[in-house]
Amino acid sequence: MKRSVFSYLACATIMLAGLTSLQAQQSGDIAKLFPDNTEMAFSFNVKSLLSSSLFQKHFKEDLEKRIKENSQLQGVMQSLGFDPMRDITSVTFTVSKFNAKIGGPPEADGFMVAKGAFNVEKMNGALGALIAAANQSDRVTTTKYGDFLMYEVKDKDSGKNFYATIYDKETIIGGTVKEDVTNAIERLIGRKSSSLNSKFSELLAKARNDNTVWGAIMIPASVREMSKMAPNPELGDAISKLETQTMNLNIKDNVKFDVSMHLSEEGAASQMKTLMDQAKDMAGALALSNEQFGSELADLVSSLQIGSNGKKVSLAGDIKADLADKLIKAIKSR
Repeated sequence: MKRSVFSYLACATIMLAGLTSLQAQQSGDIAKLFPDNTEMAFSFNVKSLLSSSLFQKHFKEDLEKRIKENSQLQGVMQSLGFDPMRDITSVTFTVSKFNAKIGGPPEADGFMVAKGAFNVEKMNGALGALIAAANQSDRVTTTKYGDFLMYEVKDKDSGKNFYATIYDKETIIGGTVKEDVTNAIERLIGRKSSSLNSKFSELLAKARNDNTVWGAIMIPASVREMSKMAPNPELGDAISKLETQTMNLNIKDNVKFDVSMHLSEEGAASQMKTLMDQAKDMAGALALSNEQFGSELADLVSSLQIGSNGKKVSLAGDIKADLADKLIKAIKSR
């Protein structure tokens, strides 16, 4: 009997631990913080980038040197108790109400979630002191939203404001729409739930991973409409039927990437693949004209994989470590 009771207790404990773990994963899911009308999301795994051998070899020393030599930046970092090389894990941006305009920049609402290690009290205190010392109280104001300190930054040029709060020791939230930021706070507290567009949620599930960068895009109607005015009618027609797109970039000692496009018709997908194949041929010919890296770039272009399957078109590539090294060294030497 004792063994039976013990077995039941052990099973109950394991189940409880599993449920607790699942709840923790769900509560830590940043997607639930996104505005409900999100059309695009892009995430940058900063830790992955900084730990990559490509960054370590080519950029780490130079960046650390620049930070060390900037005494003003050093002072700000010290007062905030924050080191971007150490304390940022990831930054995710979303876009809503994207409206492409002829002859001007697009209009859009933006939202941001930064994950990392933040000293809330020290950062809020230091930011208040910095704002006062810089005499920027007309541009940066603070208000309270419940227990949270909310920053409002006024951009006189664009007429848009930016709102942000340091929610806790792991999360900073910001955006151009105050309600998007307060809704994210409410969702973290547990007083509101997310209701993302189901189509975007499905797209997000396909795009999200542990790569250095991932992106999920629902093509805005304004972009499809403008594509009809493209100089190349075939390209414009294909883009007008483009519905969604996902992208991934993974940086280690090499650089791997892939892009997937989903169109409304199989014929449009086939047309898009044909146009991409033509562009690849042109790029290969242009690459050979590069005196320094002609053969390497031509090999890279040649290795690009373009495919189509039904309504989907894909593009994938892999910049090998030796070519990545050569290209970065050439760019840095200019």
